[in-house]
Amino acid sequence: MKENISKLVKDRGRMLNDSNKTLESLFNIIFSSKDNIAVEYISGFEIKKVTFKELESKIDDFAYSINKLYPSFKSEIIGIFFENSINWLISFWGILKSGNIPYLINLKQPLSLINNSFKLINCKYYVSNIKQNIEGEFIDISKLNLIKEEGFTYNFENKLILSSSGTNLKSKLCIYSGEHIFNQLMCYKKIYKENKLFKKHYKGRLKLLAFIPLYHIFGFIATYLWFAIFSRTIVFLENLSSECIINTIQRCEVTHIFSVPLFFETVEKEVYKAIKNQPLKIRNKIKKGMKISALLQKINPYSGITLSKDLFKQINRSLFGDSVQIMISGGGFIKDSTIELFNLLGYPLVNGYGLTEVGIASFNNTVKFKDRIKNCIGLPLTGFEFIINDKNELLIKTNCGCEKIIEENNVISNFDIFNTHDLVNFIDGNYYILGRESDLIIESNGENINPNLIEQKLNIKNIIDFSILGLNISSFETLSIVVQISKLTLQKHIKEILEEIENYNKTVSFTYQIKKIFFTYDEIKPKNAIKVSRKYLRKLFEENKIQTFTPSLIEQNVVTNEDVNAEIISNIKNIIAKELGIENKDILDDSNIIFDLNANSIEYISIICEINKEYKIDLKFDTEACYYTPKELAKRVVSLL
Repeated sequence: MKENISKLVKDRGRMLNDSNKTLESLFNIIFSSKDNIAVEYISGFEIKKVTFKELESKIDDFAYSINKLYPSFKSEIIGIFFENSINWLISFWGILKSGNIPYLINLKQPLSLINNSFKLINCKYYVSNIKQNIEGEFIDISKLNLIKEEGFTYNFENKLILSSSGTNLKSKLCIYSGEHIFNQLMCYKKIYKENKLFKKHYKGRLKLLAFIPLYHIFGFIATYLWFAIFSRTIVFLENLSSECIINTIQRCEVTHIFSVPLFFETVEKEVYKAIKNQPLKIRNKIKKGMKISALLQKINPYSGITLSKDLFKQINRSLFGDSVQIMISGGGFIKDSTIELFNLLGYPLVNGYGLTEVGIASFNNTVKFKDRIKNCIGLPLTGFEFIINDKNELLIKTNCGCEKIIEENNVISNFDIFNTHDLVNFIDGNYYILGRESDLIIESNGENINPNLIEQKLNIKNIIDFSILGLNISSFETLSIVVQISKLTLQKHIKEILEEIENYNKTVSFTYQIKKIFFTYDEIKPKNAIKVSRKYLRKLFEENKIQTFTPSLIEQNVVTNEDVNAEIISNIKNIIAKELGIENKDILDDSNIIFDLNANSIEYISIICEINKEYKIDLKFDTEACYYTPKELAKRVVSLL
């Protein structure tokens, strides 16, 4: 029997309203549809499915095991050391159900910061599947599988602890109660009323891709809880490779993708790279199709989205397929071009805004095409009020934020208004985030410059990352750019980067021109961090922990085509040797893989696949099978880098 979604939304809303606003009552609401699929993931070639009943049973056994194996635990803080997985969900609910407090460890933070956070909140234990190098007692999840006794009663806790992203390398922990989480979830009424795409299913199912970590506020509230309260499905990834992500989205028929700007911007680059390689006739056809798509969606957004997907069926077949209904970008700035491209392809993409301290505060919850492609964060959700002070900083008044913030030498409790220190504009009835107050660059003439707006105007290719920031040079804060490149970056790519910066400078007044350019091979953001922290990068400069080259010096340090060819030829020989099971010394630069090394067609295909994987390129073995020697393959690889 087909599920009545409107009735479901009303029923769950009634359950939320009638509950006592505890995490126990939230658990009971989420797990009230026992036969629904709670979790999906791909294992090998098989799609694994776990019902809410099966997941609840695993959670019960976990909680029972904690109570039996650690009888002294009562409101003990226990860290969760898992990436997104079914084990994360079991641990989170199991810790709560055992009467203890889950600490959602931010695994993207350095271990030193995690250890410092443990001390701040007096966390003595963590659950994982492998012993970690952190200052806490290891609880092995594989040992927490005792079968619960009949009639055993659980004593639910009503608190959880989230950690901020830590890009400034300082601990900040936010404690939430059940009431504050419930207040966050009550925004569903406005969301579903204004935007039918948000509750749209595909083949009778609604599935969330668990891309953003569940220990992140965006992942925990939006990806998980917003839809778990309706007993919908969360889809876990085996790994974060592009191949795995696309395969999972298509095979599991994911409907909702909430991710960070970097994810969408990376996919955008791949789309335009694929379009660029098409014949002129096809490129013109795509350009015309985008104009038609915009027109169709302006006439009728819902049918226009469907027709736009059909228009770009060939492109979308290699992207997300037909199932995706809506996407939200959160966690930082996203390019205007990225939002526009995905919407034109028939994948509604909008921007959102939230903070660990207050939760998900807003997103551009609109259906109209002209409003959907605005790079705004919309209006505040239910329970939030936005205030702009005289410095253009965003203040948030809410009853949804955490009840306590713990920092080093500082504890903030029961705040009604929170200063985000983010700079905002309110234009055409929407809020636009411009950047953080601490990121502003004050030029020698006293002009305030927003680096985010400059970054959005730059289209720098063939790099790992870059950042616009103010650096103290000759006692003045100077508008600078730091570009992280690979040691395999070619001279022609360096030239293209410099040309892009020069072209930008020609379009703006001297005040807004980039004055200093630094190249580096070093990491410009903390390991595993989602985005570059300018504060962190400035600290690297101040402490001389980053080696940089000016444009004139980089020309001397950058590799030549011959250097790249030599290194790539060597790597390709290693791949061939491994795939064919022969010695590397038996392979010459001009050895023919088929005739000299006796590879069959399957082995040749396997070699090409490994080269693609190694260099993240798309060398097609069916149309480019004229590359048979390490030297020929290396030249082709260089041309595609």
